[in-house]
Amino acid sequence: MDVAVLADYLKDKGRNRFPDPEGVAACIQKAARA
Repeated sequence: MDVAVLADYLKDKGRNRFPDPEGVAACIQKAARA
C-alpha cells in the first residue's frame, strides 16, 4: 500500500486525530516490513 493512500485512510478513519498522518503511515509500513 502506498504511503499516501495509507495516510488518507488514517485521516478518514482516525477523524484527523493524528497530527502527522504521513509520518504515522510511514512508521506503520516500516513496522510491517520488519
